[in-house]
Amino acid sequence: MKSRSFILFPGPALWRLGTSDAGGVTLADVAVPVDAEPAAVVATVAAALKSKGYRGEGIVLAIRSSMCLCASARIDGLPSKHRRRAMVYRLEEKLPIAAEEVVADFIPAAATDSETLGVCSRRSSLAPIVEALEESGLAITAICPASLLALQSLQTLGSLGSPESADAVIWPSESDGQLELFVFRAGRLHGWYVFPNRPKDVLLYLGMALPPQSPDEAASKSLAALGVDADVLTLLSARPDLRVREIDAPTPSVAAAVLAGSILDGKLIPWIDLRRDALAVRDSLRQVRTPLISAVAAVVLCLLCLCGAMLWRANRYDAMANSSADQQQAAFRQAFPTGAAPADVRSRLEAEERRLRGLSGDDSAPPPAEAGLVTLRDLITHLPGDRDVRYRVLEVRLDQGRFTLEGQATAHGDADSIAAALKRGGVFVVEPPRTEQLMSAAGSDDKASGGGKGVAFTITGAAITGLPARGGTK
Repeated sequence: MKSRSFILFPGPALWRLGTSDAGGVTLADVAVPVDAEPAAVVATVAAALKSKGYRGEGIVLAIRSSMCLCASARIDGLPSKHRRRAMVYRLEEKLPIAAEEVVADFIPAAATDSETLGVCSRRSSLAPIVEALEESGLAITAICPASLLALQSLQTLGSLGSPESADAVIWPSESDGQLELFVFRAGRLHGWYVFPNRPKDVLLYLGMALPPQSPDEAASKSLAALGVDADVLTLLSARPDLRVREIDAPTPSVAAAVLAGSILDGKLIPWIDLRRDALAVRDSLRQVRTPLISAVAAVVLCLLCLCGAMLWRANRYDAMANSSADQQQAAFRQAFPTGAAPADVRSRLEAEERRLRGLSGDDSAPPPAEAGLVTLRDLITHLPGDRDVRYRVLEVRLDQGRFTLEGQATAHGDADSIAAALKRGGVFVVEPPRTEQLMSAAGSDDKASGGGKGVAFTITGAAITGLPARGGTK
């Protein structure tokens, strides 16, 4: 249950405010101007509610019995589409009022029931009150008959015993001094009667609701009485087929206020709720609109803060990257004063470092000399002989198992032949050679290049580790 729930009992000259919280139920009467406009009445009630700590929570409007009409309606043979509307028209057949003029609801029926109890109220009586309450800032969540709320509360709390233990319940009406009789069938409310508190009326309505049984079925009906006068109890006990027992339970107003908290929490559905159809809530999100807007604003603010933090961090990283690039450019200009600084300084410096290592053999972590000699031996032994192809090797660079072979040959195909010879034996993985046409100086005597023209080639590859060295073509 919520920390606090509110229920309103409207009346012609006196409204009752019910407040239910952890400390119990508190009822307070508020005098309202007689025959005043609904706006004036509601203004007085709203002020009293706010003085009780009301802050826009949902409210149950518990209308008095005199504002309700009820009758049983058959529910068999109804279409599945617009079923409730068809039930209202069947209820209309037993009421002296048109279906278009009322707001109706029905007691939940079992699957095997052929009829159910319908309760309705005139729209012209309820609509002005509900509209005035809403305009005053009071959120009406449910509209229920106060007597049926109290009866449902007593049944839920177990004050009536098991659902099948009482065939009828009778108590005096709190608003106009009448008696109210509720009849159950198979644990479900089947009849509701309001009549004057007179002996002949008591016997008349009791005889209609609970017809006398034969002598052999004596004491077959059970009647629970709450707050009934002694003379009425004596009159009821005169029937031999009726077991009358008094129950100790809260007054109907207190019982209805106890149930209001569960209804507003959504834990319990009232038997009858007239907050539907023409009197339905127009804004279904009104109760959660303020916290929903606050949650959306919090999410938007969180996203803005997150985006701002990411932009600030991105700027920090961008500044650090620019500073590192400037340092690389400065280091390159210091190492190569005459050269233009490239866009990718790191790759250029790494390439220069590999080149210098190949030329000087200076390496911070040089490979073992034996491995380098084995690679050089395998490389030389796999080079093709002079009778196969004419070429000359200008430079050989070794770098931790990788080699770079630069030289000159007569034609482009000779470089392919050299690469194919290195691949034979499965000792090396050789990349496709890179070749470039060369033009020798006039009058030069270059036998390898054909006496004036030649091809420069570059062949790179790597030794396959874990294999024994094999001899190549000499």
